[in-house]
Amino acid sequence: MSKKTDYEGFCQEFKKKLQLLVFLIKFALSDFGKGDSSALGYGDNLLPGQPPGLARYLLNLIEREKNVRISWEISNLGNYYSTTRDWLPESEQMGVKGSKKLFKKSFNETSKFEYDLIIIVFSGVQDFHKGISPEETLLNLEKLIKVLSNYGIMTFIYKGFPNFPGLKYFGESCVSDQAKRTELLSEWLDANKFDHLKVGPEISSFEYKHPGLYFKDVNFSQLGYRNLAKDSMDVLTPCLVKIQFQTLRKYIK
Repeated sequence: MSKKTDYEGFCQEFKKKLQLLVFLIKFALSDFGKGDSSALGYGDNLLPGQPPGLARYLLNLIEREKNVRISWEISNLGNYYSTTRDWLPESEQMGVKGSKKLFKKSFNETSKFEYDLIIIVFSGVQDFHKGISPEETLLNLEKLIKVLSNYGIMTFIYKGFPNFPGLKYFGESCVSDQAKRTELLSEWLDANKFDHLKVGPEISSFEYKHPGLYFKDVNFSQLGYRNLAKDSMDVLTPCLVKIQFQTLRKYIK
């Protein structure tokens, strides 16, 4: 067999395998906004055949990113009125009552993950509404991040809480409570480094105070989702390229 035939055969086989390489980015937004309404894209226009909200804008940016040459599928795992307790892995639920067991429903804890996954995690106001303290919120997020890291899953967690105008509608106690959660999470992220943990953009920054970024004051608008996706890509793109390189290398050997 000639070298040319060998090369053509390799290209055909590589192309066939490459077509099967569809990766997932999943959004495990624990309790963002009004109980995962932002995870589900509330405030964005819903277009046929496209995921709503942050997923849509991230997908568009990934497809246009010249350094990313593998297809990525983006899924929303939003669940209305869920808390950080609801997203705890079953192995970490000892003593926790009333959990929706969303981690178990979303992932198979007993087997290896089929795809390379990137999980994006936010934390919002539902913990406050359900009487969960800032300290417990941090503990729950810490448990979730460590389990995902042990699985080898790249996890992005966004610092802070968006400065949406409607936060004042929840009352002063909610505002101070969220400030405490932001402080605790920021301190923990500064003190703990994991190979599979990345910190997303600072969504409680001054840039996220503009009212045009929000729909009805309590969810991101189209502009808000677009800006969040753009800021996210600064951190996400190097990770996508790294996974791409590691994956393609398996087939080039």
